[in-house]
Amino acid sequence: MSKNVVAIGGSRGAKENFSRPAIDPLFRSAAVALGARVLGVILSGDLDDGAAGLAFVRAFGGRTLIQNPHEADASSMPRAAMEAAGADAMAGPAELGETIVAMLRAGTQGERRSVHAGERHASTANRGRRGGNLDRQL
Repeated sequence: MSKNVVAIGGSRGAKENFSRPAIDPLFRSAAVALGARVLGVILSGDLDDGAAGLAFVRAFGGRTLIQNPHEADASSMPRAAMEAAGADAMAGPAELGETIVAMLRAGTQGERRSVHAGERHASTANRGRRGGNLDRQL
């Protein structure tokens, strides 16, 4: 296996957020194993799945992208992620692919840059803050 590829196996442990596999343990494992090389992405969904894991990704230096809750079919997951972790970028469905590529390219250059998706983005000033007002981010 190449040194640039990391395989993370599933778990037979307890369910988390009513799921197994769940996104929070995946994000935690990736953050510990890969640190700043992780790009955590939260899309449309219900409840707060992924919010705690995304905060872990940020704490370990990884980058984060959240789907714009105003453009999500179910906005509670992206909103919870923004409240728990903040984000390096926010994008609507049409910009997600382009934003992911831009964030990955920025990461290979060894510097952390705020990536804009159209006019909507989350400021890196939110890094590590809890309770950011999502409406002020848009």
